[in-house]
Amino acid sequence: LQRTGIVLRSLLVNGLKAWGTLGPRTFSVLDRRPVWRSGWSVEGAFRRNYVDRTAESYQANKERVSFLRGETSVAWNMSTRYHTSYESGPHAVLFENQNDFGQVGTSFGELETSSDRFDAELTYRRRIQRWQVHPFVSSGINTAFTSGNGTRPFQLRSSLGFQRRTGRFVIRFAGRGQRDFAESQSDFGAEISATYQRRLQQGGRLRSQVKSFFGLTDRKVISIENYNTLSFPLAGSLSLTVRQNNFIYRVDKIRDVPVSGVAFRTDLTVGLAYGLDWKWF
Repeated sequence: LQRTGIVLRSLLVNGLKAWGTLGPRTFSVLDRRPVWRSGWSVEGAFRRNYVDRTAESYQANKERVSFLRGETSVAWNMSTRYHTSYESGPHAVLFENQNDFGQVGTSFGELETSSDRFDAELTYRRRIQRWQVHPFVSSGINTAFTSGNGTRPFQLRSSLGFQRRTGRFVIRFAGRGQRDFAESQSDFGAEISATYQRRLQQGGRLRSQVKSFFGLTDRKVISIENYNTLSFPLAGSLSLTVRQNNFIYRVDKIRDVPVSGVAFRTDLTVGLAYGLDWKWF
């Protein structure tokens, strides 16, 4: 109500005029009314990126994973985030997109791409009131804008499973298949993810997400992605944003060559973000 500037009293009065006497059927009709939500943000920040030796070894062996890209450095990072969702009764569709582009150099005239990433995912979910979990199906893509020192990473994935909300947590269990086109390799396994969101005092927001995949095929891929975001409003749609991300990746072999060790990458980003949100019926 604060975002739209509509006073609650005015909203209630106009609703009574339009609907007359309110009853259970009225709210049932309102619940089935289609709702669109959308949001977009652009962010400029400084990023401290750390890549361990195992991750560097994976890169040298041409294992192309979008979230392992980059080098240990301090870089200027630009990112955009977009989401749009549609809800109608028990049906919900969500599209999410995230782009990151980092540059490092001795001067603004000699900047080199240190890391970049493009992620997109489309999810359909159906709410079933009598169940404590809701089925969902999703499909996504992980890639990059540039090839870097070798082949550009390109991965397609699809998941089918169940989602459950517990307080501020949303937990998902699913079976997942993914195709790595850079490796010409398919992996199948289990996906587990958890998302926590909380609105803080003074309008701040905290969001933490863990996404994991445990491969059951011959490469035995294990990947864990942890995203943490803390944002504070400054003025209007401008906010201070702090992001801290962690990535763990392990695989038994790369291009049929056995490898060992667990790759690790972490980054800390501090910057300013400008975002807009929309909602319409």
